[in-house]
Amino acid sequence: MTKLQQYFLWVILLLTLAPNAFAAPATINVPGDFPTIQEAIDIVSDGHTVLVADGTYNEDINFNGKNITVKSVNGAASTTINGSGTGTVVTFNSGETTSAVLDGFTITGGNNTASDGGGVTCDVSSSPTIQNCIIDSNTTTGYAGGIFVNNNSNPRILNNTISNNTASSGGGIYVRDNSAPLISGCTVSGNSGWYGGGIYLRAGCTATIINCTIDDNHATSNTWGMGGGLYNSSASSIITDCTISNNTAVHQGG
Repeated sequence: MTKLQQYFLWVILLLTLAPNAFAAPATINVPGDFPTIQEAIDIVSDGHTVLVADGTYNEDINFNGKNITVKSVNGAASTTINGSGTGTVVTFNSGETTSAVLDGFTITGGNNTASDGGGVTCDVSSSPTIQNCIIDSNTTTGYAGGIFVNNNSNPRILNNTISNNTASSGGGIYVRDNSAPLISGCTVSGNSGWYGGGIYLRAGCTATIINCTIDDNHATSNTWGMGGGLYNSSASSIITDCTISNNTAVHQGG
């Protein structure tokens, strides 16, 4: 056996005995290890953390089914994901669980002209945890300028500010199709849509809304403007300890 053959044999043996020797570490730093958040997401595995330093990151991201934590170092006031302006900024649509965590970002710059969800989309049985974020100034020509929840998705939406987003309906949050989100400790303000300026809950969903402030939202359509703060269309909803104030509707249910 030649020395070259021996070398390759040792390499093959090493990879066989230590398959995780070249695995990504449990925490990846952005931009220290990778310049973009998406590049870091692509390299990590379930249970890992992407830790993001202060700054503005001009990108759209997709968790791609990974149950990982993407967390800022110093919170939403210091760390922004500024979307491309051509779609949803943050997407969960591959069956993520509540172990997929988005924590401490300002999410802005979403402009979805092709589908639903300007800031964040939770679709196709995806149930992440979205916490301590500011979801601001996103828009869509469809449903949900801020957060879109659809198709058997049950996200935990905790301690977020969802503000100044616009959509055809559900300016701040739109929920439908057998989804059951928990929305707790959130401020939903300054959003607008034809129906449900702040929150739109559609038939087939079961939303639980606890300890939220729903303020200064607007249902703006001259034809359909109903539910300035919240529009509940035959949804099975539990709303507890919330303040709903200063909302307006062109027709019914300011």
